[in-house]
Amino acid sequence: MITITIYVLLFIGILLLNHFLAKNASDIAIDKGYDENRWYYICFFLGPIGYILIAAMPDRSLQKKQDKTNRLLETLIDALDKNTEKQNTANGYMNLLSEAVNKISEKQDTAIISTKDTNITPEKQIQSRRRSSI
Repeated sequence: MITITIYVLLFIGILLLNHFLAKNASDIAIDKGYDENRWYYICFFLGPIGYILIAAMPDRSLQKKQDKTNRLLETLIDALDKNTEKQNTANGYMNLLSEAVNKISEKQDTAIISTKDTNITPEKQIQSRRRSSI
């Protein structure tokens, strides 16, 4: 009679231990984004096989966060691409403007160089202008 009581108590202890382990495993399944009751019963009746299955399951909540992060990054990349296009357009305008300024300054430099080559000083240019206006 004592052995039967020991076996019954041992069986009840194993069931309680299995319940607590299955409950903890189902809590992990909830954290991963799965149904609590389904995984509780799977772990309760299959034991270690259910625990291994839960450990191997992908994390749905983490996947949702990653998808949201990926959408945000794609939005940022698109915005940066548009900004880069605008910047390239502005850089193109700046390059055209600097080329025009360079051409103007080159013409001024050549005009100064030509006056230096002919040994005409600015005073002589002023005198020649006065004579031509008379």
